[in-house]
Amino acid sequence: MLIAFFAGGCATPVGVKHVDQETAYRTLDANILSNGEPSAYSRQLLERHALIERYQNDPAEVISELYSGLGKPDERDRLFALSELSFAFAESKQDQSYFLLSAIFAYAFLFPENSKDAPDAYDPRLRLAVDLYNQGLANGLTVKDGDEVDLTQRQIPLSFGSLDLHVDQEGFRYGGYHLTKFVSLSDLKVRGLRNRYREAGIGAPLSARVEPI
Repeated sequence: MLIAFFAGGCATPVGVKHVDQETAYRTLDANILSNGEPSAYSRQLLERHALIERYQNDPAEVISELYSGLGKPDERDRLFALSELSFAFAESKQDQSYFLLSAIFAYAFLFPENSKDAPDAYDPRLRLAVDLYNQGLANGLTVKDGDEVDLTQRQIPLSFGSLDLHVDQEGFRYGGYHLTKFVSLSDLKVRGLRNRYREAGIGAPLSARVEPI
């Protein structure tokens, strides 16, 4: 009994233990899109800047603080975290402007002004940033309390500036038809078909109604 008590009293706050491969992979791959929590990459940035507790209490203020630090040596890490944390905040508050901010930060992470700063093919954040861009764009332009994606040309106010949405009307013509009533396909579940084919790429997948021109 004494030995067991002594061993328990010496337990350290940090430890390591073996887990099965599936659990280990889920832990490494967890992110705001897969399990509703920010990924380890975003949490690490918050930890480095001692912002974890503040983020839990006031996420909007922490996002603003991270944004104000852009241009520093850790800009790439900040852009990714800003995209994921903005998406998380948008989901919690159903704030479409933050969905659009998530897409903007993801795009800046994927396509920086200096191409040497772009993530390489082995960066695990690359695929997640593409998904955040695609989903953030679709959610941010979807009509509130509806399903239709609004692609009309307009200026959209954001927490940091505004977004000017320009539209090429020729892009809405296809095979002698005019495309209208756009709906995001990313959240749809298909039944009755064995295979569902999806092409990898960047951009929000949409369906549309066709009307004769």
